[in-house]
Amino acid sequence: MLFNSSHVRDALPMLDRSQPILVKFGFDLINIVDVNAKQQAITVYGWVRQMWNNSLLTWDPALFGGLDILHVSAKDVWVPDILLFYNVDEQDQTAGGRTTYKTDVIMYSNGTNKWRSPALLKSICKIKVKFFPFDSQTCKLKFGSFSHDITTLDMSPMNLTFPTRYYQKNGEWSIYDIDIVGSHSQYNGFPNQFADVTLTIWMRRESLDYFINLIIPCCLISSMIFLGFVLPPESGERIGLSITVLLAMTVFQQLTSEIMPAYDFPLLGQYYFAIVLEIGASLVVTTMILNFYHRTNRKMPQWLRTLILNW
Repeated sequence: MLFNSSHVRDALPMLDRSQPILVKFGFDLINIVDVNAKQQAITVYGWVRQMWNNSLLTWDPALFGGLDILHVSAKDVWVPDILLFYNVDEQDQTAGGRTTYKTDVIMYSNGTNKWRSPALLKSICKIKVKFFPFDSQTCKLKFGSFSHDITTLDMSPMNLTFPTRYYQKNGEWSIYDIDIVGSHSQYNGFPNQFADVTLTIWMRRESLDYFINLIIPCCLISSMIFLGFVLPPESGERIGLSITVLLAMTVFQQLTSEIMPAYDFPLLGQYYFAIVLEIGASLVVTTMILNFYHRTNRKMPQWLRTLILNW
């Protein structure tokens, strides 16, 4: 039997304790699900690929009718505890291991183990929106073991192919580069380094929709404020036009603030704020002009005459 009573599922499959287990790690990106500027997080969907050698589980195919490959539940064999660092998914606190990857492990007679599973991952990503909607972002997904240092488990990245034929384009973001690298990191309180693999995604926002729906209407509405100085005072529409333009700009500013993080103030938001101040100042000036225009000829008070002529 391949699994006998002496088999311990969670025991490290190492015959030589001087050599760590090498886990080759890869991630096939399928889709960018969400980039949340307020939460400072990115959600991606892809296929996690892991491969390692289990020296304790090998067999001679000739003794088993030529059987060379087995599909075994991850609950029955040792699997690496490689998790997503900086995971912010409330539904999946671990983002890795048996709790996240539900597929079987493919075992070969020579001890090679392959584990491929779909995963929806949500990680911290610092979103900078100063140049929104013409911004570019860089997000990193870091994977590694929390319990095994490099003396027992090492990692190396698999060859990255992007885009794959399964990749689904995102309507808001376009990826212009992607890379995966392995490294060793030192943490306080631990004598040895820990291995990790980092997937870096460079993406650019598709700005055409924002340009048409936010920037062009804003420019058109802000230019309408000058019509208030062209309208004849007798029409009685100067104040109404200025207030309408002011309300329209306030709505546009509110729409922008809903998708912006509270800590950042993009140039587009600054532009909206400046336009609102300009419209407000125009409303004040228009009110003063109409006040002077419709004012009746009255005799100047003595105190005002004294203030102007004597001072």
